[in-house]
Amino acid sequence: MRERYCRKLFGHCYWASAVPYSQGFESGTTPLPLCWTQSTASPTVSNGWYVETGTQTYNRQPRTGSYYLVAYYSPTTSWAFSGPITLVGGITYNLSCYYITDGIATWYTFSTNYGTSPASGSMTAIASVSSPVNTTYQPLSGNFTPATSGTYYLGFYQNNSGGPWDLTVDDVSLTIPCTAPTITGTTPGSRCGTGTVGLSATASAGTISWWAASTGGTALATGNSYTTPSISTTTTYYVDATNAGCTTPTRTAITATVNSPAPSGGSITGSTSVCAGSIGQVYTFTAGGGGGTPTSWSWTVPSGASITAGGGTSSITVTFGSTTGNVACTPSNSCGSGTAVNYAVTVIGNRISPVVRRF
Repeated sequence: MRERYCRKLFGHCYWASAVPYSQGFESGTTPLPLCWTQSTASPTVSNGWYVETGTQTYNRQPRTGSYYLVAYYSPTTSWAFSGPITLVGGITYNLSCYYITDGIATWYTFSTNYGTSPASGSMTAIASVSSPVNTTYQPLSGNFTPATSGTYYLGFYQNNSGGPWDLTVDDVSLTIPCTAPTITGTTPGSRCGTGTVGLSATASAGTISWWAASTGGTALATGNSYTTPSISTTTTYYVDATNAGCTTPTRTAITATVNSPAPSGGSITGSTSVCAGSIGQVYTFTAGGGGGTPTSWSWTVPSGASITAGGGTSSITVTFGSTTGNVACTPSNSCGSGTAVNYAVTVIGNRISPVVRRF
């Protein structure tokens, strides 16, 4: 309403539009939307540029909504200009629209442009198509970067031989295209047994979001770090990053590992009574009770005995001396060592040395 009031009083628009900007011609204002102008002095339905509605001959129809903008064959060269739009120097913008023709092969050019005034002489081309004949809507899109900040206008240009009838435009959109950020690093976490796990990630820009699935769902949290709820099994989480409305196309997996707790309990099997000097005695540890699965085993044997095979494994071979004592095993894994299990072994008698008689 403010733009309409100013235009009505002073003959032009004082209030520039901001980006993102879109024009679907749905106001139905003719011959052009508020603040738009054109090079044709006296536009009509069949001359210059004109907003129409409904489905008409020569493929004049809306792409979306009910209204659209038509460029007629007369005059053979014509321009339509948007109202003023505020742009920032050095920022890259994307201008897109959709167009459809009557299918007659004598449209020479259709192009999109921008400039500092609504006049052909100030316009710089953004994107163009030569000899268009499409009878379904096609996109025309291009990027541009104004050198300085200020007020600009969008220009739509057509040139034809005088032989075709109509070229129709709809769904004009001016946006700032964004470059999706990337996840530059992840730091997984681990713990022993049930509990929470701390994870972290970094991104090239923007805000990191944490997810329970690779697609869909609701974000669990935002930020560079995330502490999981209490978990009892290894769980995979996912991260992405969003910057200026652009989000990484795929989520990156990051794992919270739950290791088994330190083993606890177990038993040892083997001879409980051996002769002094006995060799090849095998003792085996079997995990039991609570805790996690052992991955290494630390053994001790009575004084004078020695481990001859299997050190560090769950089964050892022992040569005994003459001292009674415990064969003991302490199981462990990445979460620590369990409690030693003792197994009493009695050594019977002394080793008998051969008697050498001399004559």
